[in-house]
Amino acid sequence: MGITLDEDRGSGTRHPILKRKVIGESFTGALVKAPEQRDVLKEDKPVLKPNGKPKQELVITLLALPGATMKAGIGDMVPAVPLPGEIVRVIVRGLSFSQWIDAKKAHGGKLHVGDMVTVTTTHGQAYDANGNPTGGKLETQAECDAVPRERSLGMYGDITLRSASTDEADWVAKAEAAYRNETAIVVADVDLDGF
Repeated sequence: MGITLDEDRGSGTRHPILKRKVIGESFTGALVKAPEQRDVLKEDKPVLKPNGKPKQELVITLLALPGATMKAGIGDMVPAVPLPGEIVRVIVRGLSFSQWIDAKKAHGGKLHVGDMVTVTTTHGQAYDANGNPTGGKLETQAECDAVPRERSLGMYGDITLRSASTDEADWVAKAEAAYRNETAIVVADVDLDGF
């Protein structure tokens, strides 16, 4: 029986973030710890929905499997395709968040270390300076590359969740080792001076 995950409160560990940039790219990784739900921030302040509540995002920590074509990076790091065994994060909002909820329900609701998550990039969407969509879905990379500089471009796709196959048992074991390391980091970050 694998390690069952409960909702995470975050460890503060900063792993590279997967970046959707090119139509057709993909990434598959083994779930390392429970996804962390948090407020979307802009300039360290929550971004609010029209009803006044903060927008939410989900941070999913994954151990990279072979075959990835999607790049990851953070800060000044030059984005690169993660090597098998590297830990990365994917941040999901909006439609991707809904896809995650649906995938989790179809999966049976319980997550386990080593469950397999696949992220793909299938299309783009151009936005004006005010963040309003302009035009329809951009379904080819050439259409995305033609978006004028004064517009922003969002890249989107699918996120799926499944149990690991028996052929992936080694990757599950590696994800479990990473899980133990991640939870050890959380314990090490606690200030025990007052106890």
